Amino acid sequence: MAKNDIENIFKVAFKEHQIEPSADLVKKIRFKLWLADFLSVRPNKFNVVYLLLLLGTTGVIYSYSSKTDTEELVVKETKRSGSESENLQIADQNTNISVPEEVSPESASITEETANSPLSAGFTLSETSGCAPLAVSFKNTSQNAEEFSWNLGDGSKTSLASFNHTYTKPGKFKVLLVASDKNGNSKTLEKWVTVHNSPLAEFDIDIEKSDIETRTIHFINNSKNSISYNWDFGDNESSEQQQATHQYKTTGIYPVKLTVFSSMGCSDTALYINKFIEKDYRLLFPNSFRPNINAAANDGQYKKAENQSFVFYPENNGVLEYNLKIYTSTGNEIFQTDDIKIGWNGFVRGRIAPSGKYFYTAKGKYPNKKTFKIEGYVNVIVEDYNNYY
Repeated sequence: MAKNDIENIFKVAFKEHQIEPSADLVKKIRFKLWLADFLSVRPNKFNVVYLLLLLGTTGVIYSYSSKTDTEELVVKETKRSGSESENLQIADQNTNISVPEEVSPESASITEETANSPLSAGFTLSETSGCAPLAVSFKNTSQNAEEFSWNLGDGSKTSLASFNHTYTKPGKFKVLLVASDKNGNSKTLEKWVTVHNSPLAEFDIDIEKSDIETRTIHFINNSKNSISYNWDFGDNESSEQQQATHQYKTTGIYPVKLTVFSSMGCSDTALYINKFIEKDYRLLFPNSFRPNINAAANDGQYKKAENQSFVFYPENNGVLEYNLKIYTSTGNEIFQTDDIKIGWNGFVRGRIAPSGKYFYTAKGKYPNKKTFKIEGYVNVIVEDYNNYY
């Protein structure tokens, strides 16, 4: 039998196995063709799509050929290979090309997870404890939230996503975040911030106990909430005593610092510019002088640079308050002044005072607020009263 005859016999034989699909099956096939076309890299660019339907152990390949004028649907039955799925192929007229792979399940799950991830409230704190004032940065890490409501525990509230806040008072504060989505759902999260009480550094100079002549300074420590101390006297000397006394080698202006520490390690520093021994403010009175008849005219006024030996007055570097009184040996007051530029000229009621010792007192306050009281005797020297008349 000729080859062509055998082929014709097979063609006629297999022609009997061709079947027409039902309307319901055609609808399913068209839906799967549309889905494959939608997921393809170049949608609507292919002419024929073959879909494999799993029907038990037997697979049926449906060949869909799209042409310009007509559409024909051919269903052919074929045996499945060992795998659970067959490669889908499409043909564009006389050319066979592979159908692009569908979107991987992993990629699809990632997209779906992003779209459907749950609402959550979250935030981080730059500091959870520290000394007042405590500056804290709040970083919002909430997921799928659009609105935020914060209660910072110290009376402060905000609707910002992330922000900075300073706690000025000590205490333990509950921070509450409410994160809400566009559907009105909300999640909450709370954390705690602990703020320790900071010490307060304060000190002054005990003026009455301090001595200008020896340049010895007594400091009064008025610090609060502190357990340890560090003094810097400004002359490369220091101390860790609570109450400090320091003797300076020379007069001058010294920046004194006191740093105090609390039981929680918090600290504070106070600075005091020490001018107590800026100058030698001592008043130095002479122990004798000779009155001059010409001194009666100026009533004891003098100029510092003149060094007038016929007027009783002190050498000084300035006073803030001053009062000088002169007494006789019997306790009678014969002179007084509140002006440091006026001294006693040795006259009493218009006449030269008799020779002898006179008691004086000087009281007042230096510019560094140090008070003074100086007492002593001055000897009035009159050699010849005839020279005064």
